[in-house]
Amino acid sequence: MHPEAIDQNAGFLARSLRALGRERLRTATAVLSSLLCLISAGAAYALSPIQEAMSRTIESLTPPPMLGGEGLTDIDLITDFYMRREFQPAWTTPAKVDEMMSLIAGSSGHGLIPEDYHWSRLQQLVAQYRATSNPEGALVVELDILLTDALARLGYHLRFGKVDLAVHEGLRECGDVDNGVAMCEFADGRMACFYASRTMAHGHETATEIVGTEGRLVVGRDGRRNQVEIADGHGIRTLTTPTFYERFADAFLREEIHFIDAIRFNRPLALSLHDATEATRIGIALRTSLLERRVVEL
Repeated sequence: MHPEAIDQNAGFLARSLRALGRERLRTATAVLSSLLCLISAGAAYALSPIQEAMSRTIESLTPPPMLGGEGLTDIDLITDFYMRREFQPAWTTPAKVDEMMSLIAGSSGHGLIPEDYHWSRLQQLVAQYRATSNPEGALVVELDILLTDALARLGYHLRFGKVDLAVHEGLRECGDVDNGVAMCEFADGRMACFYASRTMAHGHETATEIVGTEGRLVVGRDGRRNQVEIADGHGIRTLTTPTFYERFADAFLREEIHFIDAIRFNRPLALSLHDATEATRIGIALRTSLLERRVVEL
């Protein structure tokens, strides 16, 4: 495909996605895939310096993929996209860059957050891009990849939706959420679902449910403070645990006693250092998945 045709298709993709956004993307997944194919065929000639820079950058991406401090949606998507183009940039003119930036800025009109599409970093790069008559390779490469990633992520969110778990702005500001859900699949096929909430009106609730082939175990359901059931003029109710501390105070005490006894009497610990590091690895993976909106494999 001729380079000018590729540039026209890149702009066509952005304009089409904007139109799809207005129609709430009836069949956006299929359309987006076909549009991506339109701009992903590169011309067959020797790689230019900018293409070589793009190739080196793509090859340097490793899970979890990061570029300029920004997490990328899918390393395979980005790699395949630019390999098909023979590492030729897609956003090749200021007009196309401005069009994509306008598309990201307009995402707020669909209930989305521009910051989820590299908005701040892109603003910095675009300012440098506009201020330079002949932008250097590193600037062009980072800007192009982040714009492409933003487009893919935005298209996905417009088609399938995106749930922003942070309700309280204070939690949002520190990168945390008030309600979060995580699904984990282990190597042996077992699965675990984690749910955490900071906004339960009835108090603190931490529960565990284990489902097996012959039955299930439930621990701590409904956050009950004790086994007392109250029946009066208000109905039938139970008291709930008010905070995290009341729920785990006894557990923390028993943990300390166990640790001290292990030292005093040279007893083995119930949990190993490996158990602790694995739990930490899983916790970090869950956090990464939350922040980067993607599946994380360990």
